[in-house]
Amino acid sequence: VRISLEEPKGSVNSPTFEETVKGRVQLAGVTSDKNGIDRVQVSIDNGNTWNDVAGTEIWSYEFDTRLLKDGTHVVFLRVWDEYQVQGLYSSLINVDNTSPEINLELPLDDSTFTTGTVFLSGQTTDNIGLEKLYLQITNMNANQSEIPMDLAKRELTVDEIINQGIDVSSLEDGSYNLELTGEDAAGNITRVSRNIRIDTTKDPAKLDLLYPLNGEHINGMFSIYGMATSEYDIKTVSLIIDGKELATTEVLSTGYY
Repeated sequence: VRISLEEPKGSVNSPTFEETVKGRVQLAGVTSDKNGIDRVQVSIDNGNTWNDVAGTEIWSYEFDTRLLKDGTHVVFLRVWDEYQVQGLYSSLINVDNTSPEINLELPLDDSTFTTGTVFLSGQTTDNIGLEKLYLQITNMNANQSEIPMDLAKRELTVDEIINQGIDVSSLEDGSYNLELTGEDAAGNITRVSRNIRIDTTKDPAKLDLLYPLNGEHINGMFSIYGMATSEYDIKTVSLIIDGKELATTEVLSTGYY
């Protein structure tokens, strides 16, 4: 007579619930029973199908998580001892095979900056959430000076809204590539880049006076018309005569005022 007084024990030790996995992953765990372990199986589809693992007391099973939807899933573990008494256990696994999205609105590609600040503006999205967001700046001309360490790679605040000014005053005039990288908890990575030029000899903005015409004689009440152009978004312009500000007006989206 063969008697088994308790069901065999089993557990999934890796990956842990705190981890988020992607691609091919290896489940691993242990089992135990005084009567010995006959076989071990796992199910990754809520018990609809069962698959044999490699090993018994120490076991592992490898599969492609792309078979599953992103999110949290139950892993079932089924263990038999040598007397064919069965034990059933479960664990959770977090799956994320989708790369984050980065929409970088500013700076525009091939922008020219005349001051020591480059503004980053945009949005990030990820089905679970970003873990890292960082900026890397590289030379586009081998003759330019080496990039300072704090600009070669700079960690940014992880947020859904990107709104940060980067001090680039330590960079000499020239052409550079800005690469913004987002990484989620599973290690999925998305990169976006922009080519920019720094030219401190160029005026940051240009104002063209369209009316009155140069040299024109006028009197009484009159209006002033013109156009403002810049790499930056100009909201208002002011009229200053003899050092005194006389009027301020808004600039249209077309640049006219």
